[in-house]
Amino acid sequence: MRDAFIGIGIKCTRLRKVTFLISIFIFILYMTNGGLTLWTRHISLKTTKRVIKNIRDEVIKKFYRLPKEYYSDGDRMTLHAGIVQDTFRIDVMSNGLVAQLFPSSLISAGLLFVLLYLDLPLFLLVLVISPALVLFGQYAGRVLSGKVKLYHRHFEK
Repeated sequence: MRDAFIGIGIKCTRLRKVTFLISIFIFILYMTNGGLTLWTRHISLKTTKRVIKNIRDEVIKKFYRLPKEYYSDGDRMTLHAGIVQDTFRIDVMSNGLVAQLFPSSLISAGLLFVLLYLDLPLFLLVLVISPALVLFGQYAGRVLSGKVKLYHRHFEK
């Protein structure tokens, strides 16, 4: 009887060691993911900022090549501010696409392939339900946006 308890004790200590090693491995993966996320965000931001700066420089150079009769000094400042604001909008949009949408799409596709490998019926269920969830999210966004605008209008009066 005593030997049976010793055997269980050995199995428990091995299980604890394996659990501890797995948790350390998961923590290392988590930290690596954070580091890689920061690194790719840095690369994407640096690249998009450089491209936006080049676009802004080219547009301003072409703007200043126009004949002086085309604009006055006041128009020059207004047009320059418009160019900066428009390129800023492009910058925000490109950052959203490159730094958030593209990586999340790749991760979602990878998770779908893992789900396909692990459980085909659940994969098919996700494929059937996902479009309905997207449509519901868009509908709810429109409804809530209208209600928020109405809420803000009540404070303007």
